[in-house]
Amino acid sequence: VITMASSDGTFALAFADDRPLVIQIGPETPAESLRAVLDAGAPLRLNARFTELISKLDPSHPLWFVFDDATVMAGGSLGSPVRTVMGSARSADSLPADIRIRFADAAGAASASTLLQAQSASAMMFFDELTVNPDELDAVVHAVMSDAKLASALSVLTGTLGP
Repeated sequence: VITMASSDGTFALAFADDRPLVIQIGPETPAESLRAVLDAGAPLRLNARFTELISKLDPSHPLWFVFDDATVMAGGSLGSPVRTVMGSARSADSLPADIRIRFADAAGAASASTLLQAQSASAMMFFDELTVNPDELDAVVHAVMSDAKLASALSVLTGTLGP
């Protein structure tokens, strides 16, 4: 188990076995807490809410995440409170990712989708594909980024623009 602390809290990560990487994030996340989660097996698979959330993710993508903590998502500016953020991605060939932002109602998802789609035009230089559409309670962001566009975005984020 590897733990790392920051000013915002602590996170711990460990491989559950030879494939799944489990990451736990919280104000205090000691190694013992994550070890207890891993030792418990896979109780989340018995949880109907978690099962419904992961059923919305692309099973062909090896990277999945679910954020289901109101304090993590507080302070957003999408018009309606965000309840859950989940997504999946693949890191081969290009970087396709699908992110679902869950709202309390379909109107919140539709409103946020419209807002995000309008703002996506300014980010298109970094993506090969970028769309936002409502799907019931979710605003669904679909993005595809080539290696070259990923390198460009990373250089802007790190301030190392070059030729």
